[in-house]
Amino acid sequence: MHSEISRSAKGGADSGPVTFAGAPTAGGIAQPPSTGVSAPGPGAIGSRWDGLDSPERALALEIRDVAHLARATDRLFDRDPFEWIGAGTPAEAVAALGILPPPLATDILDLATRFDDLMKAGGVRIRLALVVTNSCRKIHSDYTDLRLITTYSGPGTQVLPMGAEKAEANLWSMATGWIGLFKGRLFREGHSACLHRSPPAGDLGVRRLVLVIDTPSSAPESALA
Repeated sequence: MHSEISRSAKGGADSGPVTFAGAPTAGGIAQPPSTGVSAPGPGAIGSRWDGLDSPERALALEIRDVAHLARATDRLFDRDPFEWIGAGTPAEAVAALGILPPPLATDILDLATRFDDLMKAGGVRIRLALVVTNSCRKIHSDYTDLRLITTYSGPGTQVLPMGAEKAEANLWSMATGWIGLFKGRLFREGHSACLHRSPPAGDLGVRRLVLVIDTPSSAPESALA
């Protein structure tokens, strides 16, 4: 468990703000325009990777577009389902994933480096998976301190707003490419873990290319979201 969050990883060189330009707000949370993506509810935050020290925030969001990675991710999207794992320093963990399309490897290394700078846990554990099943379809929180999840292709992780009834109808969906920092049950005393689930890829007949980054202490838990 980590008592403090570093302020040095608020955004990479290419990261954009998480607010929506010209969008109205409700409860201090930016509402996206009519894009077919449900809006973040209470528990999301409004500026890059800031705000995790607040017990009132269970999730940090960074909004981004990954269209520039489409050619790289398409090279993996038609493979048989896989789960590749790497651990160590950010560079060691990315190398352990195997040979990746260079733009994708660069993006994963950037996220892993920022996460490592943020948590200062002495390394990271990375999982890159092509998911086609209904794994992790139940609404749950992770037995971790903090977990980074981003979906490169396919539908994104579904999130339950803080304080909402634990029901499927209350979930909202992260868009493809968005980065989420999900507080887990081990994050810090007095903080709520973020409830979420994976969209049921098997039932929907879709594929998802998902990246998960954990601290080494969170390594035993293998669930994907």
